[in-house]
Amino acid sequence: SALTSVMAGGAVVGGLVVAGRNRPDIHRLSAVGIGFGVFILGVALSPSLAVALAVIFPMGALSISFIATANAT
Repeated sequence: SALTSVMAGGAVVGGLVVAGRNRPDIHRLSAVGIGFGVFILGVALSPSLAVALAVIFPMGALSISFIATANAT
């Protein structure tokens, strides 16, 4: 579906950004976790598919960023 495709695109971008960073730390993990939670809430409260598509891209990026940072911390 469109939502899955857009989220996957965000995950690819997020993965590339995390791969380019020097070292993960707990502060970055906390910030990414909070951002991920905010964007999950944004997707859940989206009034239309267009808004959900706009919000789910950064959610995908933050999702993979959180997972990768948590695994490396």
